[in-house]
Amino acid sequence: MPVNTTVSHVSPLISYIPRSAWFEGSSSDPNLGNYSLKSYHATNNTEAGNASVAFSWWGTGESVHGGYRRRLGGYTVTLDSDVTLHQGYVDGTDEDFDAVLFNATGLPAGPHQLRITNASNDVKRPVFDIDHLVFESNLEETETVSHMSADCTWFPKGDGAWEVDQRSQYVVVRIVTQFVFSPRHTGFILYGQLDGTSAPLTVTLDGRSSHPVAPNTAITPLLSTSHVLFAVTDLNQGNHTIWVENNPADSNTTARRMDIAYGRILSLPNDSGLSHGGSM
Repeated sequence: MPVNTTVSHVSPLISYIPRSAWFEGSSSDPNLGNYSLKSYHATNNTEAGNASVAFSWWGTGESVHGGYRRRLGGYTVTLDSDVTLHQGYVDGTDEDFDAVLFNATGLPAGPHQLRITNASNDVKRPVFDIDHLVFESNLEETETVSHMSADCTWFPKGDGAWEVDQRSQYVVVRIVTQFVFSPRHTGFILYGQLDGTSAPLTVTLDGRSSHPVAPNTAITPLLSTSHVLFAVTDLNQGNHTIWVENNPADSNTTARRMDIAYGRILSLPNDSGLSHGGSM
């Protein structure tokens, strides 16, 4: 059965273009019961003009969830090389914060790129907002590795470098700190807490460094949960090593924390007879 992965609007995997054209908002949602507030990212075309959100993944499908409200104007979706225009709000429930704004299934297994642009020219419907997206891969979940697992090694090992609670393991020190473990098979998804104190982080996969990726939040999430920090689903089968390094900016004295909760290890189905073309 394919694995679905939910990526929240604050995850570093999502790119907001330009960042200055987007803002974090919150709204009441009675469907959430005791958790009556919901956060999202939004852009106002009257003020920003043609702002977009982008996401890349390796898999077979994706859906984008956000606000279907009276303020939602037209938007374009570019999936790989295909472009479609969506009207935005037409009718229906005014305060639907978790509507499916775009959905694509049955894609060939491989790399895909998605970009959604706020194309509205209607001053009464100028806003596009996104809450989360879900991407599908053709992999199976093999194992969940907790931050307490013996497969994780924490550096430095001196007292005071890492703090631990039941939910996660996190670092608030400024020195270089790394998290490492060796999953097997073909995919890995890393989860951790994100809020206004979260710093950029750098991921090194099998000795190949990535650029620092920055959380897309400056406030405490209204719903406390673990978010996707990093994902890779096109590895060759075999042993792999992930290093995650806290990489705070010298100029930011607030966002200095890296929080690690758990990782999901993925593999190809036993009867698939498939192999990935990745080189890592």
